[in-house]
Amino acid sequence: MVRVGPWTLESVQKDFSWTSCERCGRRIKEVWTCTVDADQVAILDRLDGQATWRIGSTCGPTLLVVSKDVWKEHTKKTRRRLRLLIKLEKLIEEADAARFPLPDLVATRRDQLISGQATDREVAHGGLLAAAQRRLLERHLSEASD
Repeated sequence: MVRVGPWTLESVQKDFSWTSCERCGRRIKEVWTCTVDADQVAILDRLDGQATWRIGSTCGPTLLVVSKDVWKEHTKKTRRRLRLLIKLEKLIEEADAARFPLPDLVATRRDQLISGQATDREVAHGGLLAAAQRRLLERHLSEASD
C-alpha cells in the first residue's frame, strides 16, 4: 500500500483482459485500486460517496486530487514493479513460443511480483535476470534463424 495525499493506493493488478477505468471509461489492463480516507468528507462528497476506485494509472492525479509530481513520486516503486512484471510475462511467453527453457527463478520472480511479496532486492534481481534471459533468448532465436 502506498499513501498518496488523502488516498491509499491499495493494489495494482494486471488484468489479462481489457477492463474499463471507473473514472474516464478508457480501456485498461493495469488496474490501480485506490481508496479515499474515510475522514475526507469533501472528497467523498465530490465523488458521490464512492470511496474505492479502480482506475488506470493516468487518472490517478485527477481523481486523487494530487499533483502529477506527487503522484509520480509516490507511485514510482509501484510502476517499477509493474514494468518488471510485464517484462517477465512477455519473456516467459516468447520463451515458451520458441521452446527456450528459462530458469525456474524467472517464474518465481513473476509470482512474487503478482502476489506483492517481492522485496526491493528481489525486484532489482528480477530486472537483471530478465535482461540476461532476454539476451540469451535473442541469441537462441538468432541462431535458430541462421
